[in-house]
Amino acid sequence: MSWRSPRCWWCPSTSKVQPLPLRFLTAWPTQSATLQRAREANLSRGSTWQSSKDSSSSRATRSRRVNLSCPLPLISLGLQRKANTSMRIIDGEETKLWLSQRGLLDSTGEPSFSKCFQVIDFAIPVDSGRKTALSRIIVSFLETDDEALLWINEFGIWESSEDRYLFQGFRHSLGESSPLHEKPGHVFSKADRDAVRSLVAMILYFVWGGLLFSPAKGLVIMISHDEFITIYLRDKKDAPIITETLKKFLESGEKGSGVLS
Repeated sequence: MSWRSPRCWWCPSTSKVQPLPLRFLTAWPTQSATLQRAREANLSRGSTWQSSKDSSSSRATRSRRVNLSCPLPLISLGLQRKANTSMRIIDGEETKLWLSQRGLLDSTGEPSFSKCFQVIDFAIPVDSGRKTALSRIIVSFLETDDEALLWINEFGIWESSEDRYLFQGFRHSLGESSPLHEKPGHVFSKADRDAVRSLVAMILYFVWGGLLFSPAKGLVIMISHDEFITIYLRDKKDAPIITETLKKFLESGEKGSGVLS
């Protein structure tokens, strides 16, 4: 039987040309086009399967060559490419030192807002889509800062709401492998706003607590694990912008989702 006969096919299990089963041959007049396509597909596969007869050493060499050009094996080995960010992720002591140098800690080493006045206090929306939108608004208040801080200081309280694997995977993309309890501080600039927005969104999703500090604006945003947000300012002149932005967001959602101070 000829290699190019439409009544034969390449069998991968035997690596030989085999006759088509009788059930295909009896239906040949009505299935010729389908069989022709199948024959062409099998012929193209034949060259690939034939190459599998190479020595095991050759296959190993080819496998290594392919893996080096494919990003997936690199990801599986934990060699992810670091995101384009200037963010510094710091431990608890460094976080408190950063705050102390800017007069944001009291004598007991806890965050202090005594020099600020409360601008707004409101409940965090329940809907995840609105939490995503809220994270964008919150970060927009700090998007011109050359240096600001996000401190995730409340976690592990509502464990059923958390996804630590997702969080750690995201921090890996920022070049950080340490767990959250070892390095809870994130010093960032305006160039890092996309990464900060994702971090704030995860705080809201996982019912965590955190603090955002903007020394340039004298702005403090406190996110509580009890699902409310309080914003403080040193200078009252920026208050109308913040209250108006958040008022529109809260009024567009469910009734009673926020309380303006």
